[in-house]
Amino acid sequence: VAMPEAKGELQQLIGFYKEGQKQEQQKKAELDQEVVARLAAERHRQEAEEWAAWEAAVLYWQQEQMAMTAVYMQAMYQQQMMAQQQAYAQQVAMHSGYAAQQQQQQQQAYAAQQRQLQMQQQQQQQ
Repeated sequence: VAMPEAKGELQQLIGFYKEGQKQEQQKKAELDQEVVARLAAERHRQEAEEWAAWEAAVLYWQQEQMAMTAVYMQAMYQQQMMAQQQAYAQQVAMHSGYAAQQQQQQQQAYAAQQRQLQMQQQQQQQ
């Protein structure tokens, strides 16, 4: 009589043990899922931060490139303006030299005319 009762109790204990193991496995699986979800969320956050840092770096490099291009363009413009000013100054100097030369020639021609007039006057007086 005691044997069937012991068997029943043993069956209950085995069932209770199996049920406890099953619940423990379910709990562990739930914890594992939470850990996986937390790790995935952390990895996603890290990737988002890395992406934002990369975008910020690219934007900074683009702004630096634009600034350097602007400086280069300004230098090229100034160099071009200086070259134009030098060319203009050379033209003015050349023109001034030409004008001075023309003025000298006109003065010499006028002096020659004056001498001729004086000679003609002297010849007429004689």
